[in-house]
Amino acid sequence: MSTAGVVGAALGSALAAAASSVLQHRSARNAPRSIRNATLVAYLLSRPGWLVGSLCAVVGLVLHAVALAGGRLALVQPLLVSGLLFALPVSVLLEHRRPRVREWLWAFAVVVGLSAFLLGAHPGAGRSVSHGRELGITTAACLALIGILVVVARSAAGARAALLATAGGLGFGITSALLKQAAGLAAHRPLSALTDWSTYGLIVVGALAVGLTQVAYRSGRLADALPAMTISDPASSIFIGVIAFHERVGTSPAALTVQVLAFVLMTVAARQVALVDT
Repeated sequence: MSTAGVVGAALGSALAAAASSVLQHRSARNAPRSIRNATLVAYLLSRPGWLVGSLCAVVGLVLHAVALAGGRLALVQPLLVSGLLFALPVSVLLEHRRPRVREWLWAFAVVVGLSAFLLGAHPGAGRSVSHGRELGITTAACLALIGILVVVARSAAGARAALLATAGGLGFGITSALLKQAAGLAAHRPLSALTDWSTYGLIVVGALAVGLTQVAYRSGRLADALPAMTISDPASSIFIGVIAFHERVGTSPAALTVQVLAFVLMTVAARQVALVDT
């Protein structure tokens, strides 16, 4: 697939994910407090808005798979940050209001940060299919970090939403890497995709990420959850992409400086955009 096709699919996925996030956040925040976190998803399955959001998520997942099948994690995942731009007009439409100039300026800052990161990282091609051992080790490392974040979140009420959203973002990053592996196997060795652990792992980890995200949405403001998830998702994907898929990113002092500053800008801008919904 051409780079333009990969970018188009990734942006389409970002649009669908933005609609999903706005709809699911509204439903999760409006859930009765009497419903426990363990049964929250079961309750949300009966809410029309959450179901529409889930349908958008499925569309986004399909487009995401298309992008990952032909592109690199280090390119595709940062592009999903553009979903913040799409989330703003979706939120505005649902709330029947006019956006303020400040909101659009922060949304534009997200684009600037994203563009700067891609220029600094300058992602290079890697393998379409990873060796199982490398993918397994990086996946296990991220899962261990998720476990630590969940444990810490239980006793950190003030930071619970951010911690759980970070864990959810890590889960989505793992899911993206496993999705790329499954898509690569399906393209080259279809039967292998049916027996490889990554195909079933992405279902389990994906469900975990969805659950963590919904609890994070319920635990605090979108402004606390969204920036954490926005950064942890591409960060974990790039980590796995570089180690497991041998993708290349800029590592010179100048390139690393640009990438770090771009991530900081995206984090700050993401929080400001998310404050619209609080």
